[in-house]
Amino acid sequence: MAEQILQGSVKTVQTLSGSLRTGAGIAIDSTLTRAGQAADAKAAGDRLAALSEAIGDLSGLNTGDKSSLVAAINEVLASGGGESGGEEPTSYTVKNQMTNASTNNTIPRVSAGASYTSKLTAADGYVISAVTVTMGGTDITATAWDAETSKVTIASVTGDVVITCTGTAQSSGPADTSPVIEQSGYALGAGAAPAAKDWACYTVAYPVDGSVNLTLKYHLPNYDGISLSNNNKLHAFLSGEYVTYYTMSFAASSSDGESSSKTEIRYGTYDALKFTLVEAYKDDSYLYIDGTGEIIFAGKNTKYYGMSNIDGTIAGGGSGGSNTANIAAEVDNAVMMLSMTTGETAVASDYSNLAEDYVTMVQTNYDAMMAECLGDFNKIPLIIHTDQHGKMSNATGADILKLIGTITNWYEIGKCINLGDTCGNTFTASTLQSYLDNAADYIPLSKRVEVYGNHDIWDSDDSRKYTVSQKRLSPYFKNIYARRHGNNGYFTILDDYFNVKYLVINNMEYPDTNYGQNRMTTAQANFLVSELSANDGYDIIILSHIPFTASGLTSRDPDYYDFSENFLYDTTANASLQAMLSARKNHSSGTFTDSEGVDHAYDFSNVSGKLLMSLHGHEHWEGYTTLENSITEFVFASVNASSELENRTESTTFYFGYIDRENMKFKCWRNESGYDALEISIA
Repeated sequence: MAEQILQGSVKTVQTLSGSLRTGAGIAIDSTLTRAGQAADAKAAGDRLAALSEAIGDLSGLNTGDKSSLVAAINEVLASGGGESGGEEPTSYTVKNQMTNASTNNTIPRVSAGASYTSKLTAADGYVISAVTVTMGGTDITATAWDAETSKVTIASVTGDVVITCTGTAQSSGPADTSPVIEQSGYALGAGAAPAAKDWACYTVAYPVDGSVNLTLKYHLPNYDGISLSNNNKLHAFLSGEYVTYYTMSFAASSSDGESSSKTEIRYGTYDALKFTLVEAYKDDSYLYIDGTGEIIFAGKNTKYYGMSNIDGTIAGGGSGGSNTANIAAEVDNAVMMLSMTTGETAVASDYSNLAEDYVTMVQTNYDAMMAECLGDFNKIPLIIHTDQHGKMSNATGADILKLIGTITNWYEIGKCINLGDTCGNTFTASTLQSYLDNAADYIPLSKRVEVYGNHDIWDSDDSRKYTVSQKRLSPYFKNIYARRHGNNGYFTILDDYFNVKYLVINNMEYPDTNYGQNRMTTAQANFLVSELSANDGYDIIILSHIPFTASGLTSRDPDYYDFSENFLYDTTANASLQAMLSARKNHSSGTFTDSEGVDHAYDFSNVSGKLLMSLHGHEHWEGYTTLENSITEFVFASVNASSELENRTESTTFYFGYIDRENMKFKCWRNESGYDALEISIA
């Protein structure tokens, strides 16, 4: 019987390699001896020799286990199940070895000669640090892996594929942007060779965009009588080679004030810069683009990455003068101190750009809200404005923010939320900075939530065709206490005072193209599912610029029209997202498929904390709806509610409102003439 079994096995493994005269031979010899104790030794030996000759040499096996027939048979089954006679396999295996990363293609096999594509995504809080792709045991990483798109692409699969991807944790806390010093005791002169200067040092080459001409300014926090004379140069490089230099003419405003130089750099094709630093102040120095405020090189002690610090905006407002740096913590504390009482009553004459009846209306609305919710922690008071399109960057906007700041008791307010489209048409640094300067004087940073909109991310240089980089946006959309999750566009803010969690989400991320398309990446989906699943006891408010749906809203605006726009362009992903929100609202489970086709299982059945509602802008008129068996969304009117109100002070629309989580209601006061308080159910 044993001999019959072994003979059957021979037919299956005729093409396998190994040496049955080593470990496997011992096992077979033992089996034959036990099975045929009545036979003489010579007969058993003859059978063993014949079997060994039929099976062949085991040394060619791919498996590391070459000691038994079981391993050999398993290899045959794994490689296609019974292909024999030297025929080419019809398919190959695909093995993904992911560490702190995931793939959107999990198929276990691919047909021979077929193409294969997958997209790799680092886990939330990680970045992809190493990828290796092998096919048939050969490393093909150089041709198969594209780090820019995070995709693996194989035109024709001719062997088993193994994809190994490792994600490493992002650094916790802010990155150290302190100057990297190439050499101390030297400065940059008129040539490529550095000049000896005990008090100076110079930076390593810093990459720049060489396609445009820029005016650069150089900041030192304290001149202290040091003369840079002929050694204050900015050297330009191309492909690692020194090309030319520019003189940074340097003049001190005072011995203990800001010192700066200004020079126009006609880049041509330059791609890197070096510049001189004073050794004593290297951690506080920076180089930036005049006009936009974009930092090219910053020391680790640079307090504020934006025009406030650069232009010397003082805490009390205005620019120039004493050139005092706008330190965020000092501004926040100073404004909070103004609200130790219950806020002050507005005096109309203090607001020259606002009509007296408008000031009275705002004061009345604020008082009405606080009368209903002050002291009741089941009610979360909010201040909301959106789609200002530059209108709060001018004198009228400054007075609106001053009015809000004067009358508000900030200790009893949840957040003051800007839901986006701060820019008029496309990204404009000066517009954003003017708004921040106006807000900084009156609205505590700890109470502000800044969400960017589509107008804020459209590049001003290319007719809204491309999006602005996160690095360029970050100086203007800061939210202290926010957990960034590695991205400026979506983040979490916890408010322990009211026991609420704000989830800011963003559908304006384009990993494969900079053209506009509403989508949600796998990385953001990981963040959203994780936060919705967290059993942390917080109630949840979702914020985004664009609403989940713009169709079928109930509106009080006479110019409202039914405009069909979904949060995600992909209808499958959009329906899946809304189903997940419904599941979170009703504490059930399911699977969310993101815009990249990746599935995310969720189970909200045992999660505490309510999903309260979502708040949005973008549409310019007011409206609200409850998604099917799901979340209630509210879309707020723009600062200019309609074209007929464009030049009237009462069109400076913003809202007071509160969420009543005990009775599941939302009540708001619209600061525009002709509108009474509105109360809706969010159950």
